[in-house]
Parts: sequence; C-alpha cells; structure tokens
Amino acid sequence: MSNASISLGGFLSFKKTFNSIQIALKNGLVESGHDISSGGMITCLLEMCFVSDNIGLNIDLSQIKEQDVVKVLFSENHGLIIKADKKIESLLKTKNINFYNLGTCEKSNFINIKKDSFYHLDLGV
Repeated sequence: MSNASISLGGFLSFKKTFNSIQIALKNGLVESGHDISSGGMITCLLEMCFVSDNIGLNIDLSQIKEQDVVKVLFSENHGLIIKADKKIESLLKTKNINFYNLGTCEKSNFINIKKDSFYHLDLGV
C-alpha cells in the first residue's frame, strides 16, 4: 500500500477524460484503443499491431517535449492511445483534454518511430 492517493484534481481529470472517450465511442469516433501502463508506450503500440496481420504504424513523437525517446517509450505512466476519426480532436479540445496526434496506421508489418526528423526505430512486427 502506498501513502499517496490520487488528488481530487487528478480524479476529476480522469473522470472528464473517461466520459469524453465514452461519448466518442458512442458516436463512432474511436476505432480501437489500448492503455499505456505496464511496458510503457512501446508495449501499447506493439500490442495494437499484434491484433491482426499487416498492421503497421508511423509514429512521430516530435510534439512531446521530453527529448529522451527511451523515457517516452518505456515510462509506465498511465495513458491511452486510440485510433480515432480526426473529429475526436475537436471534442477533446472543447473538453480541455490534453492529447497528441502521434501518427497513422498503415498496411505494413513495421512500426516506424521518429522524433524531430530523426528515426529512432524501424521495427518489424
């Protein structure tokens, strides 16, 4: 057991994000999603590709301020990655929910990850 607890602000932020994603799901804006936790973002991205053959990703981490790509990919912070219709961005903005557009899916067996025009990983899946 930890002595730390989630703050009221953290809880309210979680609730707002959860409810907004539920709205997006009901409106058909979300195609798929996966949580970021154990294993970090890299595990989340890989597991999203393992669902079916011939699913690849082009990921651009340039919007993320942290410069250490290993820290970005492997830190086990809570989060969510979703494949969604572009319309979801306006919903998230109106709810003041921070998000990043990380990239695109493609028909391939590769995950390409870059940050600031430098490719860090071309990984066959």
